[in-house]
Amino acid sequence: NLVAASLDISGDIDVDGTTNLDIVDIDGAVNMATTALVTGVLTANGGAVFNEGSADVDFRVESDGNDYMLFVDGGNNHVSIGTATDNGGVLNVSSTDNTDTLVVYSSDADANVGPIIRLWRNSSSPADNDGIGAILFSGEDDADAKTDYASIESFALDVTNGTEDGELTLYTVLAGAKVNRLDFNSTETIFN
Repeated sequence: NLVAASLDISGDIDVDGTTNLDIVDIDGAVNMATTALVTGVLTANGGAVFNEGSADVDFRVESDGNDYMLFVDGGNNHVSIGTATDNGGVLNVSSTDNTDTLVVYSSDADANVGPIIRLWRNSSSPADNDGIGAILFSGEDDADAKTDYASIESFALDVTNGTEDGELTLYTVLAGAKVNRLDFNSTETIFN
């Protein structure tokens, strides 16, 4: 047994058993090849790498009221906020009430536009009429099936450098079918 108020070691430390550390302050990198349980504060000025060996291991951060405030699913390659459920996206954000689920905030005080949300289809072989982004408004029907009731979709009508044309279309569902309600294309605006 060693009892000391402070300990300064210039070499390596190898611990085979369990180590209980209340606060850990690390000036270099943190590399956890297997598992580690940290119940106190872990700071790493040189960065932190978890699961560098690409194991099927999850990473979870709890908040006061949510066991899965931040969840990285190592086996299914998705990140969730507020849930452990993969809702079909690479990033899943979940809320159990009707308050704001996602807020994109900018405190910049100049006259330029902001904040900005960018949907970027970075294709190595773009072609005319490519779909380049969509926002889907989905809900359940009475058979418990997810239904896209409305959408906003964008297309690259002409990808020729210097003469590019774009299109933005608003759709809704009518009698189970997707209907073009408003279309902004390169030559006109079409209602209904």
